[in-house]
Amino acid sequence: MSKISFDYIEKSVRDYTVIDFETTGLYPTTDDIIQVGAIKYRDNQAVEEFCCFVRPTRKAISPIITRITGITPEAVADANAIHVVTADLLDFITGEILVAHNASFDVGFLKYALQHAAPRGVYEFEVIDTLKWARKCIPTPNHKLETLKEYLGIDAISHDAAADCFVTGMLYEHLKILG
Repeated sequence: MSKISFDYIEKSVRDYTVIDFETTGLYPTTDDIIQVGAIKYRDNQAVEEFCCFVRPTRKAISPIITRITGITPEAVADANAIHVVTADLLDFITGEILVAHNASFDVGFLKYALQHAAPRGVYEFEVIDTLKWARKCIPTPNHKLETLKEYLGIDAISHDAAADCFVTGMLYEHLKILG
């Protein structure tokens, strides 16, 4: 059995990787990841990106999910399943401090994928949640990524894993300035 741990931290770091997943629903035990996004930052600058579609194996993409994400069943039909994608994702994020908006959501799906698709091993990650930090520092009516994107004047689409990673990275840089 693998040992998987996520330690939530709140600090300013210059090297990190932002992660985001689009999924068929809200629950890692019954829903699937359909898009993986990750952007690696070095010295506060985006230097490398990992993004791919994932073919669901347990739950089809519903019309509601397509409406939210723009991802259709046809878009993922030829994509790899999560057990194939997990190895490449692990190569990309191992040793990284992970940053995510509403990190418990993404961490839940990542943990499930590691438990079911990764080789046995020890996986330990430090995680920074921009949602928790934004709630303390930014006076908006809610702290959804889309609301914060508008507050910061960022022009990007929503509910696309790569675009959401980009927005989360900019949000994290803003939060570091606010302290």
